[in-house]
Amino acid sequence: MDNRENKDITEQYNDLKAYNKMIRDEERNQRMRVRNKQLLIKRGIILLIIAVIFALVIYPIFKMMHDFRLENLTFNVQDKVDFHFKGSFKLVSPEIDINQDVMPNGYYVFEDKNGIVFNVHKKERFITTDYDDYLYQMYLMDYIKEKQPNNITYETETYDVDGRNFFRFKYGIRLDSYANIDSEIETKVIELIKYMDKRSKKDFDFEAINYITNVYLNDFSVPIYYHEYNLLGSECVKNKIKVGYLDYLMDKHLTDDDVTQDDIDKYYRPEDLVLIINDKKITHNSINTSYDEMVHFLYDKMDYSINLYTVVKEMESMPFTIEWTTSKLTGSLVSFVYNGKTYYLDGDLYMTQKGNRVSYTWTIKMLEDFFGARAVYDYDNKQVNIIVPVDK
Repeated sequence: MDNRENKDITEQYNDLKAYNKMIRDEERNQRMRVRNKQLLIKRGIILLIIAVIFALVIYPIFKMMHDFRLENLTFNVQDKVDFHFKGSFKLVSPEIDINQDVMPNGYYVFEDKNGIVFNVHKKERFITTDYDDYLYQMYLMDYIKEKQPNNITYETETYDVDGRNFFRFKYGIRLDSYANIDSEIETKVIELIKYMDKRSKKDFDFEAINYITNVYLNDFSVPIYYHEYNLLGSECVKNKIKVGYLDYLMDKHLTDDDVTQDDIDKYYRPEDLVLIINDKKITHNSINTSYDEMVHFLYDKMDYSINLYTVVKEMESMPFTIEWTTSKLTGSLVSFVYNGKTYYLDGDLYMTQKGNRVSYTWTIKMLEDFFGARAVYDYDNKQVNIIVPVDK
């Protein structure tokens, strides 16, 4: 073998070593890229989890603490206005350092980005303002301009706040007749409420929205509050208008040719009834006065509400097997034992029962089902007698 042949073999060997090294380096780099990618994904997942935890747990806590401070602890008028309303506001008067923590009690005038000038009265940690009424007026004027309805009514007035006039805006919508009440409520009342609701949510903090849409039918009127539609829905609005109108007719001894006997049977419900349990009128006693205990009509449930404690406490005087406990601090009902089973009062429940946890307030239908009771209504005398079967 000559030197040339040895050199070729050596070059081939070196080339092979270099190629193998290149392959190993490439594999190593590939593994490194995969490892870095996996590490990046893991870090991304960890950051995402942290972000989710912050969004769901930490941020709401911070926001709640911030809102609590603005609502209950701050003495700064600007902070108070910012808490109730969205947007930017400029202090017009008086000339004062708006950033100071404690601002004097008294009157302040602000202006918003739309040029609305409004009043704020500060007393300690609380404010009264007419800005919301100015906003509702603006919304309604825009609605009238856009929809051009012929059934809208509104008026402005002033009211006194410690010697100064504040602005108040009142509006409503008139229905043509009871005969078409369902369609009119949908196309007139609900449409207007939805418009006011949509506009309000852009300018108000949720808890500050309080618009009232008045509804008129003949000489009858009824206020529909923000929460009745927003929280309970359009059916609640329909029920309130119908129940209110039938109650108005019966109280005034009036008739409406469009109202049928079926309507009266379904919707005539006086707003309040005197409570009677097993033929005994229930009276609420206090130091200075005593008055009849009442049950109140719920438009979303189409039933009357009753405080469970009132019934349970009254059952103690009957030949009944029932035990109950109350809070030492408030005296409110905490739990009771019925038919050998313990039930606990839960403030998170609304007119319902889940297992052995029950709400503080019940409908009379719930009472009938749970205790096997029977409600006897006397609408003419505006009272209800709840007959609770006693132990034998």
